[in-house]
Amino acid sequence: MVRAFPLRDFSAGQAGRADQSGQAPAQTFSRDDVEQARLSGYEAGYKAGWDDAVRAEREDQARIDAEFSRNLQEMGFTFQEARAHVMNALEPLLAGMVDKVLPDLVAQTLGQSIVEELLHLASDVADAPIDVVVNPSCRAVLEPMIKSATSVPFSLIEEPSLAEGQVYLRAGQRERHLDFAGAVDRIGKSISDFFSLNEKVFQNG
Repeated sequence: MVRAFPLRDFSAGQAGRADQSGQAPAQTFSRDDVEQARLSGYEAGYKAGWDDAVRAEREDQARIDAEFSRNLQEMGFTFQEARAHVMNALEPLLAGMVDKVLPDLVAQTLGQSIVEELLHLASDVADAPIDVVVNPSCRAVLEPMIKSATSVPFSLIEEPSLAEGQVYLRAGQRERHLDFAGAVDRIGKSISDFFSLNEKVFQNG
């Protein structure tokens, strides 16, 4: 019978050499660890996406605000230009009204105003005549107008120092003053001042 030779077992030696190599055994993760890592990664990604969205929204809002502000400035400038053009067109029209229309209107209403004042004075001074002091150039127009409108006795007196739209009514110690010319001058000055101010505002922005 052939004698069997015993075979050497190398498994123990290999295990010893693996332990002596200094390499740590492979790390293992539990299912909870994997789930926690997955959730952390999801939250980090979500937060990064949210931050990007917020930053983009702020940038868009800043751009919109800047564009809106610029549009408002352009609209304001356009409005000022349009307003200046309108005012420049109105100025000669209003000035012409002051120079031509208002004096004619004064001439038409002056007689009626004198009659109304004559009636007020006549009620206080009985039958005493009332002096109507006017510019000489107004006599031809006012005298027949007053005579046809009232029976109150009056005396028409010419005074060259008065403007055409000025009239003084005197009855004893009482006196009334009608100054349509001054009113026309004040209207003209107000219009002139208004357009001067408008021009300064436009030039100064």
